[in-house]
Amino acid sequence: MNYTVQVNEVRTTNPESAVRAYASVTFDGAFKVGNIAILENRATGEPFISMPNYKTRRVDEKNQPQYQDICYPVTKEFREQLYGDILAEYRNQTKTKPGQGREQERKNNYNRANTSGGRGCR
Repeated sequence: MNYTVQVNEVRTTNPESAVRAYASVTFDGAFKVGNIAILENRATGEPFISMPNYKTRRVDEKNQPQYQDICYPVTKEFREQLYGDILAEYRNQTKTKPGQGREQERKNNYNRANTSGGRGCR
């Protein structure tokens, strides 16, 4: 499967915000998934991926709202591959272009064999 990863860095004046960037992935030039958030783990400072989601009516045991992913990788192997490629592009972009502008764009092509068939959207 061929896909293109695009990362748009987010500059914010809110130091409490965990959002570091947003990514989009275009599959075979025919299907695009946007609003993939790259967030920072507050405890470790490491970035992680959050797929597009929506707030449900459910709450957890702490009375916090629960969110449901809209689309997501189906298999563990494809999730690791996709998230790894998104984070690699994010790290590459932030390393090579620190402090430039409010939003930055950079494209990289990742050509992968579709061995797992692992992708899905609801």
